[in-house]
Amino acid sequence: MTSQFILPSYFITFTTYGTWLHGDERGSVDRDHNLFGTEYLEPDAEHLSEQKLRMIQLAYTMDAERRDLVRNAIIKLFQKRSWDLFALHVRSNHVHLLVAAPEVKPERVMHDCKSYASGALNRAKMEVK
Repeated sequence: MTSQFILPSYFITFTTYGTWLHGDERGSVDRDHNLFGTEYLEPDAEHLSEQKLRMIQLAYTMDAERRDLVRNAIIKLFQKRSWDLFALHVRSNHVHLLVAAPEVKPERVMHDCKSYASGALNRAKMEVK
């Protein structure tokens, strides 16, 4: 009988700037509501309005070229760090990943993915549409 070591895996989702704000009717997640099974934040029109007023640029959505850049940047990050990327789906306003990164917190993985994606978009001069 063979024993198999299974690494902790994470399903990570993040949105693009300004496309899903706290207070949104779809609900949202913050630092206190980000664990599996935790309730979303309740919709709150006043909070949503405040969030929109704080935005310093338009909401950012990605066309096919931008999505490709983001996908390739994230793949490059995972290759560099020797992390396991089981699934990656880049949409117009959000990204889904299924990953294993030994000894790394999922928040760090998400931060690094966003950083690599932003860097790739900035180098390509992909301004807000």
